[in-house]
Amino acid sequence: LIQAKKYDLAASCLVTDTELMPDNWRFLYSLACAYSLKGDKRRAIDALGKAVQKGFANIAELERNDQLDSIREEPAFKKIVEGLKQKR
Repeated sequence: LIQAKKYDLAASCLVTDTELMPDNWRFLYSLACAYSLKGDKRRAIDALGKAVQKGFANIAELERNDQLDSIREEPAFKKIVEGLKQKR
């Protein structure tokens, strides 16, 4: 759905997925991407933060994934990246 640019529908489906499997960081990360692409920065950062709490730790992915471009310059995004770098 994200590739088809149906961001609202993708986010809706991913919210359901995260409710069914709340410890799966992959769904939370994908949800962050969907929210970022639709311009919902607050929800994108919230989902990304939860993905990190559940185990996402790929800094290179965060820095290169263009789906996160709308939040990349947000202070909260930078804080998430810095937090991951400090864990190394």
